[in-house]
Amino acid sequence: MHPGLEHALARAERFETMVDGRRIVWRRWGDGPSLLLLHGGHGAWNHWVRNVIPLSRAHAVWAPDMPGYGESDDLREGGDAQTMAETLSAGLAQLPHASARLDVVGFSFGALVGGHLCALRRGGVDRFVMVGSAGLGFPRFKGVGLLPWRRVADDVERRALHRQNLGMLMLHAPSAIDDLAVALQDDNSLRTRFRSRDLSRTDALRRMLPELDARLAGIWGAEDATAAPDVAQRGVLLRSIQPDAWFRVIEDAGHWVQYERADAFNQALLQCLDDTRASADARASTDARASAGQRAAGR
Repeated sequence: MHPGLEHALARAERFETMVDGRRIVWRRWGDGPSLLLLHGGHGAWNHWVRNVIPLSRAHAVWAPDMPGYGESDDLREGGDAQTMAETLSAGLAQLPHASARLDVVGFSFGALVGGHLCALRRGGVDRFVMVGSAGLGFPRFKGVGLLPWRRVADDVERRALHRQNLGMLMLHAPSAIDDLAVALQDDNSLRTRFRSRDLSRTDALRRMLPELDARLAGIWGAEDATAAPDVAQRGVLLRSIQPDAWFRVIEDAGHWVQYERADAFNQALLQCLDDTRASADARASTDARASAGQRAAGR
């Protein structure tokens, strides 16, 4: 096992929840306000392997293997992103010490699931942070034709294909495609049973966002192959829905920005959570003063 993965696992508490007879595996790091991290397609909790420990210094970080991924059981037949969110929401209610309110961070397909989760838990999600989000209906500007690997039995040959695919879709700098990234991609892909690609290419999340009551935020890699060269339009979209939506583009990073530029990502996410909390507190204070003034004027 790679030392980075081993270190993260050694610091984690592992939990299992049962929903409709199906097991979901969760891991938690740290204590404090609950921060839920949802991985992307062909992923698992370890999409956040370089983030969970730094983020846990200020938060109780929860990272599940979503249904149909990693160690968790399959979603029921015919299930979709909505069903997955319903299953996760029911699982959250079973977790010990999980706060009633939480922040949700979704990566790629996980952001689409996160949007459904926010809709289900209205009044219970403070901030919804989209990271390289799918489901926004934007065209893919780069044609990404990934190399087929499923029928390759030889481990060395298959991992070589994953290394090339990581460079085409997930990571920008060749130096970022290290042995850990390749090992995670290989293992996660082999254990993926849920097909997310078609759902990711819809505009389902875009249509959902105006109805959410959580504060919206976004973090993208500047070289995200699913968004470049028009990454900034994601921020324009979010601010058309919430004018004060928080948005950050991290330079020299691809789609898997939280892995490739982990330090910059962790700093940006923590700043996002602080900034949006301060903005919400200021807005609540202003509303309270206005309400008090209206009551006084009515006397």
